[in-house]
Amino acid sequence: MITLASWMAVVSDWTEQHAGLGGWLGAIGSIIAIFLAWWLARWEYRRDHKAEVDRRKSQLNMFVQVIEDYEAWIRPYFDDLDARSTFAIDPRRFDANDPRCHAMRDLAHIPVTLWPSVEAYLAFKKYWHASISVRSIGDDSGEKKSARISAVLRATEEAIVSLKAALARN
Repeated sequence: MITLASWMAVVSDWTEQHAGLGGWLGAIGSIIAIFLAWWLARWEYRRDHKAEVDRRKSQLNMFVQVIEDYEAWIRPYFDDLDARSTFAIDPRRFDANDPRCHAMRDLAHIPVTLWPSVEAYLAFKKYWHASISVRSIGDDSGEKKSARISAVLRATEEAIVSLKAALARN
């Protein structure tokens, strides 16, 4: 039976009989260390990159969820406006203290540098301003009101489509 001590003695005797073997082993060890350091750095980079991608996806999903919740909340108002309903013009119909409205205001105050892209930021601002102008319709009358309602609803639809497209690309 070969013990660990006898095996180490054989290896030690063999290495002493071959001059230069230590240099070669040192070189091979250095090359292995270089590749191991590269692999560890690459692995760490991939882990950090995956965490950043996951964080960004989570942020985009939150943006989309806030916008979709707001859109579902405000959509009946838009539909009533489009039908020229007098009920829709009542400013007391929607509570500005609704959490969906607050969430949209929070998004509106996020600096451009924290948005996933400038395109998404601009599309959101366009949508937000169109939505605010829809909610403020009520002072106009007759043909002027009809034209303003149509223009604002069209701008709102274009803005929501471009916003969702911009968020989907990021």
